[in-house]
Amino acid sequence: MKTFTNRIRLSTILSLLLLLWPVAARAFYNPATGRWLSRDPIHERGGNNLYAFVCNNPLSRFDSRGLLTATGGTPHTSLVEHNNYLSFMITCPPKTKLAVVSVDYSGALSGLYALGLDNDMLSDAFGGFSGASDLGGLKGDPQTPNCNGTPVEVDAYMRTRLSNQIYLDALWVEFHSADGFPHLKQTAIVGAYVAGTVINYHCKHCDCLK
Repeated sequence: MKTFTNRIRLSTILSLLLLLWPVAARAFYNPATGRWLSRDPIHERGGNNLYAFVCNNPLSRFDSRGLLTATGGTPHTSLVEHNNYLSFMITCPPKTKLAVVSVDYSGALSGLYALGLDNDMLSDAFGGFSGASDLGGLKGDPQTPNCNGTPVEVDAYMRTRLSNQIYLDALWVEFHSADGFPHLKQTAIVGAYVAGTVINYHCKHCDCLK
């Protein structure tokens, strides 16, 4: 009686019996250690972990060519309203172009909760609060996308009332006695934004763009 071995694995990875490692495109994956054997082709531009894949989030991210990269947000703070933001640098592979961009603040909101803030306090601070999307948004349009692999800057707002110490102190004085608004430091708030703000983006082949 003949037995059948399924050599097609997750993501249509073909398992080579002689090598004992599945082959995916130009990379080798070792299921025993749970990591790719080959380094990231864009090296540290994709992050310090040279063996990671789509930020370890394959359920909601994809990178068919292994060449997409985005830096973490660099904060810019100011007393001026609408001038507090994070700058991200996003690189699409050559012959592809940044096409779709959005901001996800859900991680930043979790960080603010961890600092002691709650929805009532955020509503006091902003004059109303309905969820993570109220923590900011895209600051204008991204820089003009290109097809030659040059990084493109994308900026995402931080709310001025939370990202400046003078405003934070004023909120503490105004709401501390009413609902226990914590006396927070600007560095902690900005740190929550930096750690939890994610730019979602898509690179489309230039030939496909109108």
